[in-house]
Amino acid sequence: MRGAKAWFWFSLGAILLACSPDPDRVNYAYLRSPSFFRADTTFSDHPLCKDSQVFTTPEECSKVKKYQLTWVRPEDTARLVGYRIYLDTTDPNLPGKHWNDLKDRPEFASIIVQSKLLKDTLFFIFGQAGFRQDTLKPGSRKIFVLDSSKREEETTGNLDFALVPVYSGDATPGQPQFAYFQTRDKQPPDGFHPAFIPRATQVEIAWERPTDRVSFFDPSQDTGMIAGYSIEVQLVGKVIPEKKNSFRPKLLSYQVGSTDMLARTSMVFDSVDKFVFSVPDSNRSAKRVTPLLSDSLHLVIGDVRPLDTLKVRLYAIDSSGNRNINAMEIVTLIATDTTQPSKPVMSRDSITQNGFRLWWLASSDSLRDGDQRLPGPKANFNIQNYRLIRTLIRDSTSRTTSLDRVDTTILIDSNGNGKLDTFKLSMKFLPPGTLFRMRLSAIDRSGFESLTDTMSVRTDSVRFAGTDSALECPKDFIPVPRGNFRLGDNASSSPDEKPAANVMMGPYCIEPYEHRDSTGRRFVSNVTYRQAEEICRSVDTAFATNLCSEVEWERACEGPESTNLTHGIQSEGTNASILQSSCNQGTNDSAMAMSFELRNSLCLTTEGVYDMAGNLSEWVRDPYVADAYSQSSRKDTVYHDFRFTDPTATDSTAGKSPPGIRGGNYLKTSFPQQSLTQNLARCSNRDFAAQVRPVYRAECQSESGPKIAVIYAPGLTGHRCVDVPVGVDPAKITEIRPDSARILIFLSGVLKPVPDTLPPDTVFKGRKPVSALLTTRSLAVVTFVSNKGASEVTDILDAKEMRDTSQAALERIFTREAGNAEWTVRKQNGKFEIKYLYAYSIFGTKPAKPYYSSRVIGFRCCSLARPRQVPADTTVIAGN
Repeated sequence: MRGAKAWFWFSLGAILLACSPDPDRVNYAYLRSPSFFRADTTFSDHPLCKDSQVFTTPEECSKVKKYQLTWVRPEDTARLVGYRIYLDTTDPNLPGKHWNDLKDRPEFASIIVQSKLLKDTLFFIFGQAGFRQDTLKPGSRKIFVLDSSKREEETTGNLDFALVPVYSGDATPGQPQFAYFQTRDKQPPDGFHPAFIPRATQVEIAWERPTDRVSFFDPSQDTGMIAGYSIEVQLVGKVIPEKKNSFRPKLLSYQVGSTDMLARTSMVFDSVDKFVFSVPDSNRSAKRVTPLLSDSLHLVIGDVRPLDTLKVRLYAIDSSGNRNINAMEIVTLIATDTTQPSKPVMSRDSITQNGFRLWWLASSDSLRDGDQRLPGPKANFNIQNYRLIRTLIRDSTSRTTSLDRVDTTILIDSNGNGKLDTFKLSMKFLPPGTLFRMRLSAIDRSGFESLTDTMSVRTDSVRFAGTDSALECPKDFIPVPRGNFRLGDNASSSPDEKPAANVMMGPYCIEPYEHRDSTGRRFVSNVTYRQAEEICRSVDTAFATNLCSEVEWERACEGPESTNLTHGIQSEGTNASILQSSCNQGTNDSAMAMSFELRNSLCLTTEGVYDMAGNLSEWVRDPYVADAYSQSSRKDTVYHDFRFTDPTATDSTAGKSPPGIRGGNYLKTSFPQQSLTQNLARCSNRDFAAQVRPVYRAECQSESGPKIAVIYAPGLTGHRCVDVPVGVDPAKITEIRPDSARILIFLSGVLKPVPDTLPPDTVFKGRKPVSALLTTRSLAVVTFVSNKGASEVTDILDAKEMRDTSQAALERIFTREAGNAEWTVRKQNGKFEIKYLYAYSIFGTKPAKPYYSSRVIGFRCCSLARPRQVPADTTVIAGN
């Protein structure tokens, strides 16, 4: 049987070999065929016109429409002597009209090309009837005259060209390539988008040459010649006859690229109030890849009058007379006036620590009567809008941000605020004690801007008052005055925040932003809880600075009792929709979180504390204690050093209670509803650092080898693991299928599966498994060591991305997991010490180790306020 099969395949191979094309035929089809051949229009005033044997003068040549054929030579150029180009409209009285007869008859070729250039191009025009063959010799470049038997004048105007490579001797010629050409252009130019710029007595128009589809061969790339453009200008509106009769616009300038072509323009008087200007193009036809300077056109129409209302339309006309007028819109323009609006004058009142009210007298556009300038007849006359610029002025030591400037435009509606004599605008949600520079100007409907009025306004500062008025804060800290606030939230679903109570908080100081490095631009985030605590303690030892406690953080976030800010944003109220845009909560925008310049100034409290609801979560001084509010014995007054646990707790105690964190975070959560993400940004929300770690069932983990995971449902409780049956080599297992109360194990090279009955388990009794598989080395046990001591922490990580990974890649993984440079994974013989375990694991969360965290967490420092220090050399004079 096997011998018969072999004979069959041998016979079939012989037949196929006998029927295969010979090498010459292969060359004919592939190597000797041009890879590119096209026909299209070209420049009317082509440089060849200067040295043409067809025309008497170059001017005569420029007036005639010309075309070009372009191709790329075949890959096989051995013995290539040139090309024959056939036009399918040779004289019908000649024999060999049919292409099958024509292609092998060189005497019927329209052009013989003797050229071996990498890219060949020839130029031609259509001439008189009567076939005449011409030859392009090496080094010769001229314009040919081709007879098309008048087919370019027919309705379709479609012509076919064929290009045949010719080889010397008896070599097989190349395969013909065809190009299709349409000499009768029925398509108008494509629409385009000119820019119209009105001036007081002129209108500027700029545009880019449009494309004009002329060929069905490749409409996406072909572009014909644009003969010129028409510009219609009409005076509209309520215009007296005398003004219409004196309406005489004219062209002042017309440039195509850098060429002045004003002398070649003309104007047609269409009616009393409408003029049509005709301007030429530059006879350029190709604009396929990158536009040239000659594709840029610019025109200036003059002798219009200020405040004239004009309708202007520009459209293109191609060389076949097609117009794209239906694709071009009519644009209504108002010429600008020649006078400037009056300057609006500002004033302010109602200054608070978070805002002020700005008001100004309405502006009015003036009129010109001969040499006199007259005031506008009423407020807001001819005013289009007011432009108000508010800029936050920082001291010389602080860097400005892109959000320090806010531009506001107040549009004028003739039926609404256009009737106002005075405008009032409230500036809200501003930081206390901050200087703002205000700039206001009016813009008339012609675009003229008035003189600018400027004014500086400083919001009220937050100060300690009453018996605390003699207290002061460290440099760059802001005061949080003594006052009532609501600690906790009874409306929360979390018992961590209950019971809520109104308490009196003593005075203290806080950093307005998360702590920044010495440059003042980058926020310090890649540190442990202990490192953050050390940094705060070293900020200013005279003020006993430290990490903010939970109570200090919540009081600064909520503000005084009267504001009742759920998320600590004074512009938020009860609507948390601005959390994402203003506070960067749950957006994954790390750039905004880490850069001071990108922070939004709207995310602040009434007392000027920024970004508590988003960007970075923050370490707080207290270790996290569940239900701490219900466990603490709070007094009526809560002071700066209030804590939920013993402040002398040791590291071992802290290890049982992970460090607490407060505030929202820019990291995107997995919550399906935005409201759940917003819930994390509430001032009263309590949290602790957590890391994502794989979790697994104990019986699924093994150091020695794989087990069989039998899956009943998703999740940790939805699977169990059993041992591989004795005598079965795990390396030979190709598939495992569940079969009721047993599993079937398929082995490589074994026809029948090995059945294995599952051991009884009451948890899974009566449940049918859906799949089964071998466990893999999916867990990695590593030991993090501290470079500041002998501390070690054993951790279990997901091993999927660690297998077959370089030491440099492992370094990046462990740096990410440690979260800071203090901790690294222990090495042995220069390589990371990793123990891989077989397991079927899923991802879950558990509290982070007390020394490191993979979450991006920042912090801010707080301090007690102290009595203001009087310099020792200050002399106090009685009565002063």
